[in-house]
Amino acid sequence: MDGKLGVMANLVHDNVLTQNDFVRNSSWRFIRDWDLSVEKTTNSLNSAAAAVSTPDGCAALGTAVDRAACSRQWFDYSPSIPRYGIWTRDHKRASTELNAQYKLDSGLNVWATYQRNKQDQTLNERNWGTDFPDALRLSGARAPPVHRRVAAGSPPGRRRVAARSPPIHNASTKHNPSSTAINLATGGDGSADDLGKVNAGLAYNFRDSYYTGGNDVNTGNPIFGVKVGFLDAKFQYRIDDHFTVSIKGKNLLDQAQVLIACADSRPNELGWPGRRYFLSLSYKN
Repeated sequence: MDGKLGVMANLVHDNVLTQNDFVRNSSWRFIRDWDLSVEKTTNSLNSAAAAVSTPDGCAALGTAVDRAACSRQWFDYSPSIPRYGIWTRDHKRASTELNAQYKLDSGLNVWATYQRNKQDQTLNERNWGTDFPDALRLSGARAPPVHRRVAAGSPPGRRRVAARSPPIHNASTKHNPSSTAINLATGGDGSADDLGKVNAGLAYNFRDSYYTGGNDVNTGNPIFGVKVGFLDAKFQYRIDDHFTVSIKGKNLLDQAQVLIACADSRPNELGWPGRRYFLSLSYKN
């Protein structure tokens, strides 16, 4: 078209799957010697017990207090409230941007842009936990666990323990629906709308409903943003080489941003900026 029309398209798509595994323990305590290693875990403050170098040597000590302190040197750290979590973060995103610009004459360009953004985000948190007050907490009612002692420096022996499935303390699923943004304008970028002394622009931005990523503190319901569109306009006039006067209008349709807790009948937050007008005079030397 005689070099008057320019078109540009930008397409982006990605799908990211992430999983994190967490082991969180608290209130460490000494319950027993789990790995049956010949190496000490700690050294006792009891001098008689600290002088013993093997677990079997504890039996030779004269008092029950010394023998107990001696045996505890081989006890392993055990969590009293072990917790295990599997967190998955699935994020799929698609973005489309189309731009078209047409040159009417040497001083006037008209352009339009269209944007559409869609994303689906699924967050899953699966957490398991139990208490662990003593050595028999996870043992079944049948055969006891079988242990074997290993030599110094060798990995601990494995054992099989009959255990019930631990309770699930927390499970939540969050979903983010698609969001769409549309921007149609006749000016506003660079010199695309510069008509010599006059600079004018009109922009409309629309966003579809979307998940904010948060939940209501009282009900636990997911919080969504209601679809809304904003219309902005501007007009600039260059008086001379030094002075320029500008008039801008924001949110000319007087729209509000509303957040709801899952249903329209449960508004969570209202943001109403109202119509705003700006008048400015600038000077350039």
